[in-house]
Parts: sequence; structure tokens; C-alpha cells
Amino acid sequence: MFIKIVIWILGIIIALYTIRFCILIYIRKKSIKGKAVIMDEKGIPIKSIPLPYVHNVPANEAVVIVRVAVFYQGMIYLKERPSTDFYEPGKLDLPFEFYYSVSLPLKKFVNNQLKKFIVREETEIRYSIRYMYHDEKIGRCVYLYFIYLENEKDLKLSGGKLWTLKQIEQNVNKGVFSSLFENELEHYKVTIPIWEEYHS
Repeated sequence: MFIKIVIWILGIIIALYTIRFCILIYIRKKSIKGKAVIMDEKGIPIKSIPLPYVHNVPANEAVVIVRVAVFYQGMIYLKERPSTDFYEPGKLDLPFEFYYSVSLPLKKFVNNQLKKFIVREETEIRYSIRYMYHDEKIGRCVYLYFIYLENEKDLKLSGGKLWTLKQIEQNVNKGVFSSLFENELEHYKVTIPIWEEYHS
């Protein structure tokens, strides 16, 4: 009896993963440039939509995005979000944020998005974490990447500046930074010193 129950549970788990895989394949086939992937609260891809309709996605669903943090000498580069952005325009945030379409593998997608900004070919783009973010306005499934610059000129950056962690902490919860960035701050406080030690 016990063995039958275990087999039954395993069968359900396999079926759920199979369904998730099939949904992802279907969305990948349907996704084209100019569309964003949407996940449910459990992190399962459920559909893709044209980018102009992203702001209509309910907060209980999550739009898949890629964010890229840029570090240099223990500081992090921040710039204002576009004034045309429907979510927190003008607030300071990471320099790169992209809506992800699964028409390309994630790593290739990130490389394609950043290649026009990279000056030194050896510049590393490293995956850090994936997390889910929800507030009353948006839902996001965030893939966070890091770039650590050996030289400021290794990357084409404009319109922003480098901030120390101390400067950032002095301005948290004052409406200066985006909600997504402030949500990531504890992660940066751990990872930036590690990167500094690794690159010293």
C-alpha cells in the first residue's frame, strides 16, 4: 500500500513537471521579438504578451525581466528610470532592465541585449539570483545579473553615476531609488564586498 502511494505521488510530480515543460515550449514557439513572458504566482510560464500591454498585467502575475547591476571599485552604477516608464519613472535604478522573451535561451538573450554596450570583450556577465517581486502595482520575476568593471570605460554607460553603499543606505526609503532596487539592496551589501575581495 505504501509503495503504491509513493508511486502515485511520484506520478503526479512527473505529470506537473511535464505540463510545465510543455507550457514553456509552447510559449517559446509563440514568443517573438516585442513580447514579454508572464508567469503565475508559482513561477510557471502561462503566456506571452506584446510589450505595449505589459502595464495591464495584474499584480498577481509576474512579467519576466532581466536586470543587470554594474559594479566598479566597490560602487554600483545607478541612473534614472526613463520618464516614459509607467512604473516609478525618474527613480534611480540599475542601468539595464529588459523584458525577456523565451524565443532565445536566457544567457544568449542577455548577451545579445548587452553586446552593443560592451567595449572590452573579456567583460564578464554573471548570473546572480532569480526572485519574485510583487507590490500593489506590478509583479515581476527577476533574473539578476552582475557586471564587475575592471575599468570604467569597459562598458558604454551614460546618464548615471557610481554610488557607494554608504551613500545608498543614507537615502533608502526616501523616494530616491526604485522599489526593485531597494528590494535588492541587502543582496548587494553581501555580494559587493565578495566581488571586491575576488577582484583585488
